Amino acid sequence: MIMVRFTGFFLLLLFSARVHAQNASLSSGTLMDGEPNLAMNPANPKNLVVAWMNLGLSEGKIKITIKVRSSFDGGKTWGAAINMPHMATTYGSADPTMVFHRSGKLFLGYLDYRKSPDSGGLYVCNSMDGGKTFSTPLKAWDALEVSKRAIDRPWLAIDNSGTSTDGTLFVTTKPAPWIPAPNRPYLKVSTDGAMSWGNWKYLDSTGFLVGNAIQAPMAAPNVTKSGLFVAAFPSYVVSQNVYPRFILATSRTAGAKLNYIPMQAANDAVSDTNLKLGYFLAADPNNTNRMALIRVAKSGSGDADIMVMRTNDEGETWTAQVRVNDDTLGNGKLQDMPWACYGNNGTLAAVWRDRRNSPGTGFFNQATDCYCAFSKDNGATWSKNIKISTQTAGYDAILTQNGNDFQGCTLHNDTLYSTWSDTRNGKLVVYFAITDLESGTTTIKTLFSNPTHMRLKIRNTSEWKQISWPQDCVASEFLILDETGKQVFRKTVSDKPDSISLPDDLLPKGNYFLVVKAIHGVITQKVFW
Repeated sequence: MIMVRFTGFFLLLLFSARVHAQNASLSSGTLMDGEPNLAMNPANPKNLVVAWMNLGLSEGKIKITIKVRSSFDGGKTWGAAINMPHMATTYGSADPTMVFHRSGKLFLGYLDYRKSPDSGGLYVCNSMDGGKTFSTPLKAWDALEVSKRAIDRPWLAIDNSGTSTDGTLFVTTKPAPWIPAPNRPYLKVSTDGAMSWGNWKYLDSTGFLVGNAIQAPMAAPNVTKSGLFVAAFPSYVVSQNVYPRFILATSRTAGAKLNYIPMQAANDAVSDTNLKLGYFLAADPNNTNRMALIRVAKSGSGDADIMVMRTNDEGETWTAQVRVNDDTLGNGKLQDMPWACYGNNGTLAAVWRDRRNSPGTGFFNQATDCYCAFSKDNGATWSKNIKISTQTAGYDAILTQNGNDFQGCTLHNDTLYSTWSDTRNGKLVVYFAITDLESGTTTIKTLFSNPTHMRLKIRNTSEWKQISWPQDCVASEFLILDETGKQVFRKTVSDKPDSISLPDDLLPKGNYFLVVKAIHGVITQKVFW
């Protein structure tokens, strides 16, 4: 997966940056919606596309499906959600990643696989109409291709340089979460628009190895304006350096030959493993020399803060890290889940999850908000932090699990578009906001309505359980699924009733999913029967 001083016009600009926001929900949050990935069409900046992981009912089972929505008016209105296909009925999906080519062609990659026995892999498709329809996904990486199951956290990057390598696609991956260390990051390249992919290779190399201590060595890839492929990854080998490091792999030969540049060496790793410690490498689309790596690291106070290191010479040298969050040093408030992007005018923006408004300290039971900040000098100084979220989200145990590790942002002129997931309504839901960094105003409409009345109500007696739902739901079917997603009860609903009664001893004690299929969609609720 960062105290600044300001002078002159920049100071006036920062003081005017405030947010009058109404966060819009992009997802229904039936069980969980997380890890939104946001992309902007460089050929039409009003065309935005968001993809995320939805845990809900699919093909009769509870599984994760990738959902996609697109906008053509800068996020004011959005089309209906598209469900990306599963390659087999037993597969579940994860980890959406998107990149636009400068022509307006969109590439979407996502994992679709089954564990034990392992099968499936990484699939990539494209859209020629801004995310409204997609081609048939083609396999880019087989789950069995590498013994280490290198199908976790894939990131796509594309060459938009206009040079001879323009259009080249890169994907980095790492071993699956259940694979113990030692592990290494991997790289694959496509030169024909994801129709085929070359052989995989390790992204690290002798003298610049990840080492044996890092279980999840994610690589953060990008491509500079000149066509230089770049990818940042962590490394800790004492014989290479006594401190943990970040290394930059680079290539001007579409990955055929890799060179390496040390970015930073410091003992600043965060010890709380519940924090989402992803990092992101941003590249300025209009300035070959400028890049920035955003990450979570210990500041001088020992807290987990949002830190940025940057380069002004296309990665040859890197500056010391700068703290972005401007809450009080050493207050015990932890930040995590960072993302960053450059705008077309060179502004660098950062978004992250922040606990400064929670009364306690640490990770557990602490409420969160989404914050942003921006820089006009490539990360050397940062604006006053801006709270994007309009409601502080209470803590939920789901935040310790996989599936909410990343968020997204993109920037055009001084308008920041951002997506994230939070649990303000008791479920993990994807939210979206538009922030004008110069005027501080936000104008958005509700994109998906999932009111609280769409929840099920359960009434217990000594012999019966009554499950009810809103009358305007217009239900057609009621299901009960066990924890594995297997259907254990089904009843057709007719004549527009708004409840169903079941014997108290219908099923053994345990966790179940209650599912109501209705005209408004599917309501799914986890219960202990």
